[in-house]
Amino acid sequence: MAVPQGAGNTKSEASGDYGSEWEHLEDEIGTLVRRTKDYIVFISAKGNRLDWQTSSSYDETHADSSDFDKSKYNAVHCEVAVLEARPCIGLDLGVTTEFRVLLGEALVCAFENDYATACKMVTSASAYIDARSHEKSRVWYLQACMWTAIPCALLAVVFAINKDCLLTVFGTSLYWIILAAFAGAIGALFSVILRIGRLAVDCASGKPLHDLEGFSRILAGAISGTFVAIAFTSGIFFPAVIHSEKAHFTVILLAMISGIAERSAVSLIARFHSEKLETNLNERDIG
Repeated sequence: MAVPQGAGNTKSEASGDYGSEWEHLEDEIGTLVRRTKDYIVFISAKGNRLDWQTSSSYDETHADSSDFDKSKYNAVHCEVAVLEARPCIGLDLGVTTEFRVLLGEALVCAFENDYATACKMVTSASAYIDARSHEKSRVWYLQACMWTAIPCALLAVVFAINKDCLLTVFGTSLYWIILAAFAGAIGALFSVILRIGRLAVDCASGKPLHDLEGFSRILAGAISGTFVAIAFTSGIFFPAVIHSEKAHFTVILLAMISGIAERSAVSLIARFHSEKLETNLNERDIG
């Protein structure tokens, strides 16, 4: 378990604290992962970065150990370094600290020549940061969609309440086309809410891209609703129904359904995520 800086200084050397061995690093330690007479692994107080040091005696004798495997030892360190370099945009300090603590435990296992457990810790750290990243990304995405769609919903209510007045201002056809655009935006938001847990998103792409994606999804729904309304009122779709008493309600329903179809559009975030994964895989293949 990681402990804050100085939390273990009350222990004696016999208890395994080894504080005096690494006294020169006291000001640099933000979160202590592990401290022995041979090595220390910690999260730095400045920059919240994973850091470690080994003793001179450990450096001299470690390579001679029968359990030491240079290839596996270096592989663990490289995997940890690559994973720690992963962008953690928007994630809380506590989340990034816990992530680095897991990576630090992987280094501890490598120092102890337990490479199988070290690999499991790296995998666990990767899964942990992936889950937190997806959670943050979905929050950003849903917020962007809601901030775009809610004004449309409020305007739709205003249009419905002031129907008679606005029909005079805009005319019948334009009034229903505008209302259909709002319905399409609401349908797009409904679609996003239904599938938010299945979206391939990653906060590494940054909040601005999430805002753009959310805005474009709702805008696509509004445009779809507009097209449906124009096609319907012009008689292209269901010409026999256009003169019925419930024709305009049919327009709104179809506009909302067309907004739900925004899911067919290509996701900018998913594309960014897939391209990043492909790049990482290519770099691993080259390595």
